[in-house]
Amino acid sequence: MDFHRIARNSSWNLLGQVTPLAAAFLCIPSILRGMGDARFGVLTLAWMIVGYFSFFDLGLGRALTHVLSIQGTSKKQSDPGHTIGPALLVLAGLGAAGGLVMALVAPWLVHRVLRLPPDLVTETEWALRVIGVTVPFVTLTSGLRGVVEARQMFRDLNLLRIPVGLLGYVGPWIVVQFSPKLEATMVVLLGVRVVGAVAHAWLARRAFPNACLRWRVRIPELRALLVSGGWMTVSNVIGPIMVNMDRFVLGAMVSVTAVAFYATPYEIVTRLLTVSAAVSAALFPSFSSAQDPKEFAQARQSYGRAIVLLFAILGPGVLAIIVGAQWGLSRWLSPDFALESAPVLRILAVGVLLNSLATVPFTWIQAAGMPRITALVHILELPLYLVLLWTLVRVDGIRGAAIAWTARVALDAAILAWIARRLMSTTEDGASRAT
Repeated sequence: MDFHRIARNSSWNLLGQVTPLAAAFLCIPSILRGMGDARFGVLTLAWMIVGYFSFFDLGLGRALTHVLSIQGTSKKQSDPGHTIGPALLVLAGLGAAGGLVMALVAPWLVHRVLRLPPDLVTETEWALRVIGVTVPFVTLTSGLRGVVEARQMFRDLNLLRIPVGLLGYVGPWIVVQFSPKLEATMVVLLGVRVVGAVAHAWLARRAFPNACLRWRVRIPELRALLVSGGWMTVSNVIGPIMVNMDRFVLGAMVSVTAVAFYATPYEIVTRLLTVSAAVSAALFPSFSSAQDPKEFAQARQSYGRAIVLLFAILGPGVLAIIVGAQWGLSRWLSPDFALESAPVLRILAVGVLLNSLATVPFTWIQAAGMPRITALVHILELPLYLVLLWTLVRVDGIRGAAIAWTARVALDAAILAWIARRLMSTTEDGASRAT
């Protein structure tokens, strides 16, 4: 296991995530002006729904990465097509089911849930149905990405992700130069997803050129994938709930204005999590493939180096945020806004650093084939966090919310680090006895 390779892959992942964000920063103002507030609101809703449907793969994408990484190091080489084919078949079925649900609930959402201007009702219903058609391509792309990541082809993957991500924003920007209507924009976004899925399929074929896809579903193998992916999905679902709950509680217990004072520094500082996400994606297949004693020892070294690397990258930035929070917010927004939000920014910055470091033990545990543990940790944390959040918001408003969030991620980091260390010791002891 070459840590330089992990660092290089992490850099490619970071580039693949940051480039679309830059495109969003440049294109969204023009899209907003061209579409108007109401249509742009529907578009952002569409982006959000498509993003959430990426969880509809039930964790099979990452489970595929884990299984295929292990198969690649096994002495008994089996045809990966026996694993890939049924998984993709299930993903296509899940996507089709999700798309059908989206198409069926579209009229209910439009007429009963969303408050829309009368002239946008038909457009929005049509847009939601197009999202339904998009969903199978989203779930298939997730699985195909997992296949490619098992081969650690992060350079190729991100050279594909960058143009697809750019088109997700540049496409609507081009469309609104000619028409503000949602129809053309949604068709373009559907086209981007279709092209992305086809391109990922081509890349997956390159990753496993000798694989002969078998579409016959073998229940034991599929059950193992679904169990592993299902536990990963639990973490993927509970995590966003804990991430977003603070703003709902503030809005209900304090005011919508308090949400603005809290959400603005939150959105600023949590962008740093992009770095840890890039590193953990590169670590996962490397940790998963560490099956023999030599690879395991190298994986342990990479574990420590990854934590040092994240601290070296993010530590100075967090320190700068803590020191310059008041000055930066005053000049970017206003002194009055900074007076309220600067303490929140400082507290959250500490939490983001701890949360970033926690991604390394989190990745180790899941790569060890124990996503059930991380899921159970999050299930345990959720009620504790909600009680702490409610209590501290009552006592100290937005600062209380920031303290609760940081305390939760600190507890999360400590528990995951302890579990990862225990797993390392257990595996190392077992390897020693075996030799």
